[in-house]
Amino acid sequence: VSVLDELALAFHLPAIPYRMECYDISTLQGAHPVASRAVFIDASPEKSLYRHYRIRDVEGQDDFAMMEEVLRRRLQKDESRPDLIVLDGGKGQLNVCLKVLAALNMDKLPVIAMAKRRGQRQDRFFLPGRKDSILLPPRSLALKTLQSLRDEAHRFAVSYHRALRSHQIATSPLEA
Repeated sequence: VSVLDELALAFHLPAIPYRMECYDISTLQGAHPVASRAVFIDASPEKSLYRHYRIRDVEGQDDFAMMEEVLRRRLQKDESRPDLIVLDGGKGQLNVCLKVLAALNMDKLPVIAMAKRRGQRQDRFFLPGRKDSILLPPRSLALKTLQSLRDEAHRFAVSYHRALRSHQIATSPLEA
């Protein structure tokens, strides 16, 4: 069984998730909020499809509103649709995504959210319409693939956030 088959079975997906997109928000106390998209094709990174997003419409520290803005901007574009959307976060991020998908008449698009329980190291997965989270076997390829996808989205968001902060520092009034 391939890792994509394992993912489809574990999450009861309607099709094999060849194109998976993961979204992450990065901000430091509300300053320079950004988001990222990492894309895996056939369970491998496709870096040419990674994207950065500057948060434009949200003031302050509201991760849910930031996620909503990014997903709306991404899904309104005429671009290949993912077979699975993965969100770095829990039920709140999942509900925001479901709201965006419904508003865009894309509610058939599969989505999951992944998060660690406070104080624990194991990732758990939230699915639409399911109260309890799902745990994948700790050594499963499906889990390792999703962790790798999430880690790529996180790394990409944080590196962009750092670049924006360092640019602001380099152009401070003291420097001028």
